[in-house]
Amino acid sequence: MTEAGGPQAPRFVGLVSVALIGAVGYSQLSFFLTVDLLGLPLYFPEPFVLLLFGVLYFGTSRDVRPKVTVPLVLVLWGALTLWWYLILLGSLEGPLIDALATGRPFLYALFAAFVSPWLRRIPVGYIFWFLVGIVLGELLNVIVVAPYFDEQYRGIVAVNIAAVSLLSSMVVYSGRRSWWILATPCLISISVLSGFRVVLFALVLSIVTSIGIRALRSRGAGALARGASRTLALVFLIGAVATVLVKYVLDVHEFAYFRTVDRTVRLLSGDVAGSQDGGRLGKMAYYLTEEIGGILPSGFVMRARDEVGNFNDVPLLNFTVTFGVPLGVSLVLLIVFAGALFGLRKTFDRQATIQDMMAMSFFPVFVLLIIVNGRFAYVVYESVLVGLVVGYWVWSALFWRPGSRCGG
Repeated sequence: MTEAGGPQAPRFVGLVSVALIGAVGYSQLSFFLTVDLLGLPLYFPEPFVLLLFGVLYFGTSRDVRPKVTVPLVLVLWGALTLWWYLILLGSLEGPLIDALATGRPFLYALFAAFVSPWLRRIPVGYIFWFLVGIVLGELLNVIVVAPYFDEQYRGIVAVNIAAVSLLSSMVVYSGRRSWWILATPCLISISVLSGFRVVLFALVLSIVTSIGIRALRSRGAGALARGASRTLALVFLIGAVATVLVKYVLDVHEFAYFRTVDRTVRLLSGDVAGSQDGGRLGKMAYYLTEEIGGILPSGFVMRARDEVGNFNDVPLLNFTVTFGVPLGVSLVLLIVFAGALFGLRKTFDRQATIQDMMAMSFFPVFVLLIIVNGRFAYVVYESVLVGLVVGYWVWSALFWRPGSRCGG
C-alpha cells in the first residue's frame, strides 16, 4: 500500500486550515455558527463546500483531474437537468425554498462525486487533519454547545458518521502511532457521547473491516503479528475509554445511556422488543410496502411532506419517492455495485493508496446507512463526504483497467 501525496509535504498552516474547515464547516457545529450565532434564516454551508473543493483543486496536479469530454459533459448536463426537474416537482407540493433545501445535498454530492478523483494526489496529512477537525468539531458541539444552547437537548446529538468511519479506517491503515494516539480517544468519545448507536456501530464496523482487509493483504508471520498486536492494543484502548465514558453518560444523561448502552446490550442478547428495534423493523416494513412511492418521481418533497423523520429511519424512501421506484432502486443498486466492485479490485492491489483503502472500508458502512440512517442524503456536510467516496467508487468502476490507478 502506498501513500498518495502532492508535490510537497503538508505545511503547518495548511494542516491547521483544513482542520478548521472540517470543524467549522463539516460538523454539527456549523449549523450552530450559521443559524444560532450569526442569526441567518437558514443553514448556509456553501462557503465551506467551496473551500473544500478549492483545497482539492489547488492541492492536485492536472493529470489527475477529470478530463472534460463530451460523454462526461452530457452526463453532467443530464444529471443537472434531472435535478432541476425534481426541484420543479417538489415546488408543486410546497414552497420552492423547501424543495431547494431538500435537493441541495444531492447537488453537492453530485459535485463531490465529480471531483473525487482529485483525492488521489492530496497528501494524506491533509485528509487526516480535515477528518480530525470534523470529529473535534462534533466533540465541541456535544460537550459544550448542545448542552448549553439547545433547549431540547436530552443527551443525544447527531454527528457526521461518514467522518467517524473514514477517520477510523485511516488510522488503521496508516500505522502511524501518533495518529492512533490522537484519533482513537476522540473517535470513541464521540461515538459514545453522541447517544446514537449507529455511530458506535459504524465505528466498530469500520475498524473490523479495516483490520480484516489489512490481514488479507498482509504477507508473512511478522506482518500478521504486528497487526494482531495493534488490534489488541486498540481493543484495550476502546474498552478503557468506553468504560469511563459510559459511567459519565450514566451519571449525567440517563436517556443517552438508555439509547447507547442499554438498547445495544438488549439487542445483542436477542431482546428485540426490549431494544425497541421491533418498532423500527415494523416501520420499515410498512413504508417499504405501503408508502414506497410510485413509478414516476415525486421530486424533492421531503420537507414539503414533513417526511424528514421517515426518510431518516427508512433511507431507501428518500430515493424511491424522490426519483420514483425504478430509478431510485436502480441508483442505489448502481452505487452498491460500484462499491463492491471497487473493493474486489483493490483488496489485493499492492499499489493501493490509503485513500483507496479508506474508500473500500466505507462500503459496509454505506450499506448500514442505506438501511438504518438516512442523514447522509439530507444533511449537506455529510452528503459531500459520502459523495466523494461514492464518486471514487464510480470513477473506478467506469474507467479502471488492469495496472491502472484511475479512480483510486
